[in-house]
Amino acid sequence: MRLLPTLKQEAVLPFVLFVTLILLSTVSLAKNTANFPLPNALQSDVRFWSRVYTEVTTNEGLIHDKEQLNIIYARLSFSPGSSYRERQKIVKKKKKHYQKILQDLATKPHIRLSRQHKQVKALWPKNSTKSVFRAAAKRIRFQLGQADRFKRGLVRSGRWLPFIKNEFKTLGIPVELAALPHVESSFRSDAKSHAGAAGLWQFTRLCELIMLWMSD
Repeated sequence: MRLLPTLKQEAVLPFVLFVTLILLSTVSLAKNTANFPLPNALQSDVRFWSRVYTEVTTNEGLIHDKEQLNIIYARLSFSPGSSYRERQKIVKKKKKHYQKILQDLATKPHIRLSRQHKQVKALWPKNSTKSVFRAAAKRIRFQLGQADRFKRGLVRSGRWLPFIKNEFKTLGIPVELAALPHVESSFRSDAKSHAGAAGLWQFTRLCELIMLWMSD
């Protein structure tokens, strides 16, 4: 069972940064921006993942540009209980819809723009060229919301965090690392991934062998 959506490589850092900022909001390290800087280049990406994990539920999702995460074309809503196939059909149709609009902006600059064409064009800088829209038509991506799932993980973490932090202090391990299960398993002790990782920390068999070797 996949607990978290697959993240594109270019989006992993902003997502992890967002989660860390949320979970360390009461820690002095996070309060001191000199110790925990937020580069300007990542701010729009952090805002995107903030929406995904605090506003948009698993019955919703965002159609967006996979490189420019501040470019969001639409917010979709699914019927509760709808199947994966039904949702994929809706997503595919919407992605094709916006792909067509971007292709129009790239190949037909003199056409009379519809309201939706104008809305999409307004999302991009005014000096955007045809090549920008042509490239964007190939980068449309869907991101499922995670707000309700993340909230449940926050609730579950109350059972584990006191023990984990106490053990980390005893072992001299930074307690901030106790936040990692939010990313790995959403604090589900029975979590299993398609790659065979299991538990709160999503350890694989190789990880277990390494830990056993280190403990000898």
